[in-house]
This record gives sequence, structure tokens and C-alpha cells, in this order.
Amino acid sequence: MSSPSAVRVFSKSLHLLAAGWTLCAVLIGMADVQQRARRDHITTDFLVATLVHWAAGVLLVETLAIGVARLAGPAPTPVERREWRQAVWWSAVPNLLLLGTALLLVAGT
Repeated sequence: MSSPSAVRVFSKSLHLLAAGWTLCAVLIGMADVQQRARRDHITTDFLVATLVHWAAGVLLVETLAIGVARLAGPAPTPVERREWRQAVWWSAVPNLLLLGTALLLVAGT
């Protein structure tokens, strides 16, 4: 039985980081729209602007993840499951830090 590849685990953790980044962008965008609506009494397309700025980072991370996954190649199914479990642990702290930052920004609005 082969062992998990650190490169494939890194690729999978980048996928999870991009998903967490997307969730935080949506939270911050919704808070931005609510703040602008209360302060200016109008709703504009600030949500779209926030999501576009955050989407650039997400696309960069996801493109890097796809490129690394292609270079590493596929893994056997039992090893693949272990790699996903390891990737969840590898990306837990960065995703929690992103979520904490987003929640602080939302709470401050």
C-alpha cells in the first residue's frame, strides 16, 4: 500500500482554502451591503465589487491547486481518502483564521 503524497495533500488543502476564502468573501460582501444600506440609505453594487476583488485571489489559489494536482498525478482510492483527511487538517488553521477575520469584520459593521 502506498503512502499519501505530500504534494497531492497540498493540492487538496489549496482546494479547501479556496472554498473557505469564498465563504468569507460572501460574508464580508453581505456585511458591506448592509453597512452601505444603513449608512447611505441606498444599496449599490458593493457586494459585486467585494466579490470580484476576492474572486481574483480565489481563482489564483484554485488555479495553483489544479496545476499542482496535475503535476502530482492521481492517487489510488484508499490513499485518496487519507489525503483528503490530511488536507482538512492542513487547511483547518488557515480557514479558521480567514473565518475569524471575516466574522470580526462583520461584527464591526
